[in-house]
Amino acid sequence: MGFEEDKDPAGPPITEFSDRDYNNAERGIKLFAIAQGAEEFAKEGHSPLEVQTYINTARRELAAQNPDTGSMNKAFQVVNRYKAMKEKPGPGEPMFNP
Repeated sequence: MGFEEDKDPAGPPITEFSDRDYNNAERGIKLFAIAQGAEEFAKEGHSPLEVQTYINTARRELAAQNPDTGSMNKAFQVVNRYKAMKEKPGPGEPMFNP
């Protein structure tokens, strides 16, 4: 009985990256920068309301510059499923087909 080579459960390292991977990495770096800026803002003695306003403004600006298309697609799918569900008659509702 020989020893099998240790197999990495995660698989081989990823060598090809998509645009989405780069966008997520860039977004993560910017979110980290926002967090650092908020910490510095708080250390300077600004009120918690001012710090939260800074964070909200920075995140809104980030969303405008780098939109999260994955989340937007999920939201569109939910809306479409809701619209399809609303068009179907529910139990006890009369079916009307002109």
